[in-house]
Formats: sequence, structure tokens, C-alpha cells
Amino acid sequence: MKAFTRIHRMLGGALLIALALGTLFAATPTQITPASGSIGVTATESQLLFTQPFCSDASGLLPVPRGVYTVNTGTGFPSLYAALPVPSVLPVSIGGVNYYCAEPYLALAATSNLGGFTAGAAYVTQGANIYVVPPGGGLATPLTINGTALTAVQGHSGIGFDTVGSFSGDLIFASSDGVWTITSTGFASKIAVVGVSTTSVVYLESPAVAPDGTLYVTAEDDSLSDAGRGPYSGLYKLVSGVLTLVPPSAATIQAPEAIQFVPQQACSLDIKGVPYQAFLSVFSAGSAGSDLPTDSFIDGFLTTDISPNAGKALVTYEYSINSGFASDYDMKVFDPGLATFKTFTDVQDQLEGFNLVTCHVPPPPPSVCPLTLGFWKNHQSAWPKSVVFPYTIGGVSYTAANFETILSTPPKGGNAVQILGMQLIAAILNVANGAPATPLIAQANTLLAANSINLLTSNVHASTVLGQELVSLGSALNDYNTSCGI
Repeated sequence: MKAFTRIHRMLGGALLIALALGTLFAATPTQITPASGSIGVTATESQLLFTQPFCSDASGLLPVPRGVYTVNTGTGFPSLYAALPVPSVLPVSIGGVNYYCAEPYLALAATSNLGGFTAGAAYVTQGANIYVVPPGGGLATPLTINGTALTAVQGHSGIGFDTVGSFSGDLIFASSDGVWTITSTGFASKIAVVGVSTTSVVYLESPAVAPDGTLYVTAEDDSLSDAGRGPYSGLYKLVSGVLTLVPPSAATIQAPEAIQFVPQQACSLDIKGVPYQAFLSVFSAGSAGSDLPTDSFIDGFLTTDISPNAGKALVTYEYSINSGFASDYDMKVFDPGLATFKTFTDVQDQLEGFNLVTCHVPPPPPSVCPLTLGFWKNHQSAWPKSVVFPYTIGGVSYTAANFETILSTPPKGGNAVQILGMQLIAAILNVANGAPATPLIAQANTLLAANSINLLTSNVHASTVLGQELVSLGSALNDYNTSCGI
């Protein structure tokens, strides 16, 4: 949860503070992959997914294409897994550009889910909407909701699966308006309301079911406009249809973000050969007042850090103790039996999503690895025969010789068309060669056609608004083309 104005890391490192206070932390996370305004994160024993950015422009392209991203487990490189549409929220003007800001959280269905959901499918929130991404990625489609309509304000909502069975294995959706259960057919039932104050804006996120079947949610009260430290912030549990605050409250102390219960049987995901059991989305490592941070990343926690807390929960908070917005550590262990909290660690950055590795999810379908721009430039004989010339891009026809020219012409004078063009051609060849489909190609076609751009003759400077969109899309296509590092 973020306000549109924030202050990040204001003091020194959390480790120095911990030493000064005599606190020994149980875990230190490892940075897995860079990001740009990352929000949700989830993982299985075979893949790591996260969402970004918090804010994008009307095309969904800035600062990076809005969507779900996958991380190559061998190299740690991220690439677009599924594009997401621009959220239906009022825009916010940043630097003269209208941005649309929403927090996309996600959950993965496992074969052990009781509700009949497609194993391996990702369910992604965006305000009151839920999008379904098929196993292996691709087109994100809206989940048709029947029953009680979902509602949410300011693009904030959370999502999770009932893995215990006390809610029939349903998907659980939470927002400032309450909590819903959703079946695999999209039938939604509202099971709780916030009800703490009609004047407070209390955001519910990260629903999770404890081993005893009790539903917990994190709640952030923004009524005081003080970084979510209003009087109703804290961890809540559902008791007889009523959300009840679990003392001690986080009010006036810090803003809760996520809760995850650690299972007895741990699962892990190897990234670069190292086993991790949990992943954390770091929205910013210190960009003061920015809704478009460039210092985001995904952290990983080792199984040796997480597994000793089996049967308990890990609760994360948005701000670290040295942010100026919190007076306690930003990760804690919660014992549901004793209703007690103890310090787990302090990450010192601004946190958003947190998730444990989900067990019993089949690996995504195998695919051909994308090859780099350099490969296609130097191996014309390997171009797929399915690419038939003349080939139309954005309404303009190109010959094989044109493709070769575009691939071989380095960008000059800040021409954003050339920056996009060479990466777009490489991506087209990659998909034709059997690499995973990417919606970036369709986005590029639409943008080029809408602005009558010819990849051979047009010149759009990278400093213009259109140029920035072309460069951003070119950068995302470069990430796709290099996602396997070969």
C-alpha cells in the first residue's frame, strides 16, 4: 500500500540500527532480480513471478510494460509473462504525464487446491478486477464474476487461495470494502465487511488461511494520511463473520502488508542453484517521494531462514524502522496460538508483496529460449521459414533485406524508432522460432500504426513523450530477447 507521496529510507542501514539495539535478525534476504515499481510476487517449485509497475501511462508502457513477469531461474533475468491492461482509476499527473496507478497482487493455483481451479494459472488483482493468466503465460483474461460484485477503491485489493479447506478451496479477495470468496466458476460471496469506522479508509490485503482454518488479513488505515498508521491498522482475523483486530495493533507504529503461514512440508525454488522458500517484493530501496522507482527488486529468503517457523506466520510491514514512518521492524513471526509477535528481520526498504513457494504446481509448458538480437543479426540462414516476406509491421511492409538493415543499423542521434525496431524484429523472429509468445509485439504494432511510423525512415527523438514510449517498449523487448542470456 502506498500513498502518492512518500519518504523512503531516511537514516542509515538497518543492520547498524539492529546492532545498536542489540537485536540479532533471523534472516538476511538475497537480491534476486531488478524491477521497476514491483508489487505482487509468487513462486512455485519451478517458477518465480512478480508484477510491475505500480504506475503506468495510458498505454500501459511506462516505466515498464504493465504486467506479470517471470524470472529465469538460471540467470535471474526477468521477462514479460503476461501483459495487464491499464487500470480503471483516476489518473495522477507526474511530470506532466498522466499515470494510472494500481497494485496488482497475484496468487497461483496448485493441484492440491480443492476448488477446481486450473493448476498453474495465476490470478491477478487490479482494483475490483481479477485477471487469469494461463499456465506458461500469455493472454490475461478477465475473470467473469457472478454472485456478489467485487468492489475496491484507489486500485487497492489483495488475493490468496484457501489451501486448508475451511473455505472450500476458494479464491479469497480482499479490499477496503470487505472480503469475498470466489469459486472457480467466478461465483463470489461477500463474507465480511471492514466495519471499524465509516470515516476511515482501511485497506485489506493479503488474505491467508491459518492451519486451524481461521482467515487472517492485513489492514492498513490511511485515515490520518500518515503512511498507513491510522488507529485501525493491524492484523485481523475473521470470527463469526466479523473481522477482529489481533492485539497488539500496528496502529501508529507501521503499515501491515502481507501475512503468509509457513507449512510443515517446505517447498523451495532454486535460483542460480540456491534454494529459496520465500520471495519479497521491494518497491523501493530509497527513492524519496517517487511512484516510479528505479531501485525496485525481488528478494529471496533461504529455506533455512523460513522452515524453522513452520505452523506460524510471517507478517511483513511496508516500512522499515529507519524509514521515518515506522517504530518497529518490518518483518515479524506471528504465533496464531499465542497471538504473539517476535522480530524476524528488518529489510530497511519499502515492502509490498510477500509469498512462500507454493507446492504442488505443475511446471509451465516447455518452450524454446529466445535468442539475442546479435544472434539473429549474424545468422540470417537460421531465420524461421514461417516468417514470410513481405512482412507487415504497423501497417508497413518490409522485405528480408529491410529486416537485415534494421537489425544491423545501430541507433543514431537518439532515434527511438531504431531503438525499438531492432529489438522488435528480433522478437518477431524469436516467436516464429518457437519462443514464448509476447504481447509486446502486438503493443508495438499498435503504437507504430497509430503514429504512422516506418522503422526504416521515421525519426522520433527519445526525449519526446512518444520517444519515451518507443524506448520503453524497446527495453522490454530487449529483456524478452535476452531472458535466457544466450
